[in-house]
Amino acid sequence: MLFRTKKEIEEMKASSECTSCPVLTRCRTLAEHHMSLADYDKQLPKLLTEEETARILTQAEELIQWTDAVKDYALKCALTGVRYPGWKVVKKNTKRRFTDETAVAERVIEAGLDPFEKKLLSVSAMEKQLGKEKFDKLLLDLTEKPEGKMELAPVTDTRAEVLIGGEG
Repeated sequence: MLFRTKKEIEEMKASSECTSCPVLTRCRTLAEHHMSLADYDKQLPKLLTEEETARILTQAEELIQWTDAVKDYALKCALTGVRYPGWKVVKKNTKRRFTDETAVAERVIEAGLDPFEKKLLSVSAMEKQLGKEKFDKLLLDLTEKPEGKMELAPVTDTRAEVLIGGEG
């Protein structure tokens, strides 16, 4: 880990470059920057402007990335014995699974039952199995690509912008 000088630490400012900073997960300046979202409940007027909402959206994305990095860092430290008040290391919940699917199938078949579910291949798997030319000939008219749900994305996102109302 890179340790910074006292002067460098005093001059630290939160910015978009913070995502690659080696002290990202322990930086008080960045923590204060993200915690400033809480200041919006103290500001007047009671309704946020579009500019304020845009700032919150941008900062929220950064906040999610930062909190995920802090959680990962804290887990790594906790696994070495560091204790955080109010937190503990636990195992994630898991789902049961078969240890030997072949043996399971054999036993269920021996019991006179069918252990398999039959399911149509996905569009991609079917196209891969048939080849594009045969897939298009046989199934293109039975294939559709539904509209995606609307979501907000930063202007740097490579997807085309959806024009709403009379815009554009």
